[in-house]
Amino acid sequence: MIHLLSKGKVFGFKLDNLSVDYSEAHKRSRSVVSRQTKRVSILMKNYHVAVFDGIGKLVSNQEVEIEPSGERLMAKNIIIATGPNQGICSDTLLMAAR
Repeated sequence: MIHLLSKGKVFGFKLDNLSVDYSEAHKRSRSVVSRQTKRVSILMKNYHVAVFDGIGKLVSNQEVEIEPSGERLMAKNIIIATGPNQGICSDTLLMAAR
């Protein structure tokens, strides 16, 4: 995006002294993530979604084992939240059953 902004003249834009403050951009992104996380938590609570902290291991298509407790949970629908790094184990497991 920075590269495109620096080429703005081609599109009729004049951007003198363009600068980027990466620390401010990072701070804003953390703020947005925090706000969205709170919103998702409220939605899960409103829709009665149980949240289990730990590492989940699928035992079958309707059963998950939570580590380190070893607790086994069964549900018709299982959602595993991987966070931004898909394919990497998450420390939060979401389960929804209807």
